[in-house]
Amino acid sequence: MRIGHIALSCKVGELDEVAAYYRKLGFVIYKTTVLGGLKGHFMEHEKDRSCKLDIRESNSEPFSAVHHFCLLVDNTHRAYEDLKGNGVDVGDVGPPTLMPSGRTHFTLKGPYGLGIQFGEEMRMEDYVEDYVKSLTKEKS
Repeated sequence: MRIGHIALSCKVGELDEVAAYYRKLGFVIYKTTVLGGLKGHFMEHEKDRSCKLDIRESNSEPFSAVHHFCLLVDNTHRAYEDLKGNGVDVGDVGPPTLMPSGRTHFTLKGPYGLGIQFGEEMRMEDYVEDYVKSLTKEKS
């Protein structure tokens, strides 16, 4: 298991400004998505592609700049069952789901409500195809 990405939030309308800050730190956008009407950018560091950020707009109150962190696992279904077997309260979180991002995952609420996502690695062709589809939808 290793950290897959850190998910950050920004206020609606500020995504490009926030992404510009992380570009100065060496991050590049590799995928743009729209989920529930809120836009997001997946970014990775240009010198270390394993260093990833997921920045998305949020209209949640109270606002928090950190939304969740993702732990990569080989098999989300097995991880889900193992956690339940170890007595982890999964609450109303259902089994892992394939999301529009191309990642199969589930997210638990950790201490202080911080999201802890367990996900499988996305394959390059998955997010490139999704990115092209998102660009096509934006122009429609």
